[in-house]
Amino acid sequence: MTDGADTPVEGEPTALPPPEAVPAETASAAAEPLTPSRPPRVGSVVVHDRHRVVLGVATAVALAVASVFGFRLLRLLTDASDEPSPPVEGPVGELVPFVVALAEPPSSPGAPEVLAALNGGRHDIAVDTDVSALCATVALDEDVSLAGWWELNGETVASTSTSDLTAPGFADCVTADGEALPDGTYQFVVADDDAVSAPGTVVLGAAAVAQQFLNETDEPLCQLRLAPLQADFFDVFDTSAAPIEPDGSITLALADVRYRLEAVACDGGDVVSRRQIRPDASAVRTI
Repeated sequence: MTDGADTPVEGEPTALPPPEAVPAETASAAAEPLTPSRPPRVGSVVVHDRHRVVLGVATAVALAVASVFGFRLLRLLTDASDEPSPPVEGPVGELVPFVVALAEPPSSPGAPEVLAALNGGRHDIAVDTDVSALCATVALDEDVSLAGWWELNGETVASTSTSDLTAPGFADCVTADGEALPDGTYQFVVADDDAVSAPGTVVLGAAAVAQQFLNETDEPLCQLRLAPLQADFFDVFDTSAAPIEPDGSITLALADVRYRLEAVACDGGDVVSRRQIRPDASAVRTI
């Protein structure tokens, strides 16, 4: 891996065929076997108020059947506040990017290795070996106009402006001109004028850890929000289908970095616990 959070990286989105499997959370191959729970990621919750400055303009070409469309420069964006915002409801707020890390840059975002990862239900959480490309895929149920951008440690490093995208979805990859990407927390999100998607988050330069959490609150928990300290967005894990009862536990695959954690009660949707944690597979972290 290399250092240097300011290294610009660029993306090239392209339309994708439908996935053959529903994506599910997985850890990096190097850290397997891990047996964490895999609650779905949902919504968008902003952690930081930061102005994102575009460092690189992606040349973007997407192919959907026989049509070709382009992307332009992403406008300057500002998050809402230092206090996390509530999840945004609606089609864009429900989109969830999945990110795969590749040792070699693909020939295009629609290359076989990218599609194989998508169809295999892969989403990398942490990778501690050299990575030359990150590719995000976003499944769409309907045509939509979206902008998209990649962040490294909370700073935008590649972006595309609002363009018309078509179902079943598209992919966007970032590289560093054939070199290893810098270590750090990467997030890919898409947005329209009203909402931001959930992030696709991966940490480079860190191992994956299966972390057990124990609910020491008096409330059943229907949502856990987790974000590496340098990230702008929480990954929001929906546990409402199987709430974490008091004295109950859940195990999640996380990167071996420090996180912000928020726990949301099923009754009323209030945040009942906020703390920072560093994953440790040999210890139980309390909520």
